[in-house]
Amino acid sequence: MDKDQQDWKDTRAVLGTFRRGLALAAERLYPDSTVPSSEGSGVITGPDWLPSVPVPLSELELELDTDSAVPAVDGSERQSAGVRPLASAEQRYHRYSHAVRDLAAPRLFENRLCFRLTALDRSHPNLRLQFGTMGFFDSIDTNEALAHEMAAHHLVRDGHGDLGVGRASWRRLTFRKHVGDPFDLARRPLLGAIGTLTIRAGESPSMVLHQRDGGRVVGGGGMAHLLPAGIFQPSSVIPDAVRNDFSIWRNMQREFAEELLGHVEYDGSGRPIDYENREPFAGMDRARGGGRIRVYYLGGTLDALTLSGDILTVAVIEPDTYDELFGAAVTTNDEGRIPARHLPFEANTISRLHELGQLSPGASAAVNLAWQHRRALLARS
Repeated sequence: MDKDQQDWKDTRAVLGTFRRGLALAAERLYPDSTVPSSEGSGVITGPDWLPSVPVPLSELELELDTDSAVPAVDGSERQSAGVRPLASAEQRYHRYSHAVRDLAAPRLFENRLCFRLTALDRSHPNLRLQFGTMGFFDSIDTNEALAHEMAAHHLVRDGHGDLGVGRASWRRLTFRKHVGDPFDLARRPLLGAIGTLTIRAGESPSMVLHQRDGGRVVGGGGMAHLLPAGIFQPSSVIPDAVRNDFSIWRNMQREFAEELLGHVEYDGSGRPIDYENREPFAGMDRARGGGRIRVYYLGGTLDALTLSGDILTVAVIEPDTYDELFGAAVTTNDEGRIPARHLPFEANTISRLHELGQLSPGASAAVNLAWQHRRALLARS
């Protein structure tokens, strides 16, 4: 049992180091689903998941169905046994999240209520996203199990003994085969994480990225991510909060407050937030109402490695408004570092970020899509 658990922990540890390379390998397993202009970024997308132009957030409709059907795949199936270590001499851990909890728990690891993406409806007059509910650990049981399986069978040593990512192959990917079509949102629980590319507009536009710490978070450690980025979830399990927080904009506002301003109280246990009267939320609302913050939906993507979902958005903020709202921005937070608050939003910088290979799949896709639509995004109405 001890050796089995140690092998599991060793694979889990190197998974963080090789996460991007494994995502690139996983992307090659889905050759018909790559994101245009983002091939080789480790991200895939479904049919009609990307609108032809950015959609103003006000034109995106959300629908919540708390009685949505239970998904067929939850990570406890026999096909996932190979990535669930022994809990005792006779029995394996029932779920991947149980193993993470006992053997490799990061500092932030709580099973909070989340909104589960169940459908993207393009037949509606406005683009509509449909959601149910799920627990955070439901995603760990599938997403991180898929990543672990990929690491276990695709990390190989060369003739010098150095570890690297081998050629992409479906061989021995038992659980990934069982998951099947990654875009069948009824088959598995898909967490609707919201990733926002924040652009400080003006004559020299700039963007913000976030270096996530693998010792503090369970997924995506060691990579540069969008900021803000966070799981689509309510600020509290109180029913009024669940209803009030079923909003992409409200979720973005809380993540701005947490990741850029260091707020820590939106942990799922407090009272509903009075957005209309509490700062910085009220100030953000005024700025958005006055056109000084413009928010767009870029589309939906999946990290090819974990098959976790990203609802990609971009927030274009006028320079004076950005400085007023985030002039006191922190340089570290509970999830990692903010090494550069003002990276130039220009071709040379974007090319360099890709060359360094540190962008997470979601960040890579959002940056590429925003650059593709930069004239429309940066044009003031």
